[in-house]
Amino acid sequence: MWHEDAPNEVIFAPFVSINELPNTQGGTYLGWNNGSRHYVPYYLPSQWVIDMFDDNDFRKDAYFLTSNRVLLSGSYHTLTMVNKYPGNPSLRAANAATNYAHSPKIFRIAETILIAAEASYHANNPDAARNHLNKLREARGLPALANTVTGNSLLNEIKNERFRELAFEGYRFDDLKRWGEGFTRRDPQNVNVIQRGNDFDTKTVSANHSKFTWGIPDRDVTANPNIVQNKGW
Repeated sequence: MWHEDAPNEVIFAPFVSINELPNTQGGTYLGWNNGSRHYVPYYLPSQWVIDMFDDNDFRKDAYFLTSNRVLLSGSYHTLTMVNKYPGNPSLRAANAATNYAHSPKIFRIAETILIAAEASYHANNPDAARNHLNKLREARGLPALANTVTGNSLLNEIKNERFRELAFEGYRFDDLKRWGEGFTRRDPQNVNVIQRGNDFDTKTVSANHSKFTWGIPDRDVTANPNIVQNKGW
């Protein structure tokens, strides 16, 4: 589904072809330099993100790539990168370097299962929530949750599964906002290859931070003087 855009679990994805390519992740996650044969990613998953995936989880090998050819801070390192968007080979010329192009997966079955699980939990139907969640877990190589998993433990399992399944697809910001949760950055893979400081490796954002609400585009405020810009923007 991710490397070759197989449609088995995809409900809706817009048409793309080698002549009509979508926007891509570019070098954000991998940054492969075909000439010098190394990676220069702009983003690395923190260690806790990688550790969220059990070794038996099919997604772990699909989402991540570990290489000793990662060039950062002037030297090579062995690091794990996000490999969810390596580029569909059918969307580039034969033997050409990847262009990271994929058919965007707008809506897929796994998300509907996660929505059903979370909705069932909030409807005070933990058995249904657990059953929905177990369908996805078992499809991903994980054991089913026991019937004893209830209450906050069940909700946390739903949140964690949503994190794993939808990782790197742009859902996390809205999920944290919806759950009323902030975040604190946690342990990196290698502290020597990242920027350090309060706005980087130790950054904390509270649930009520103004940036958890999107700013209204300037053009809209200019076009309609009755619009009041959101606080903090």
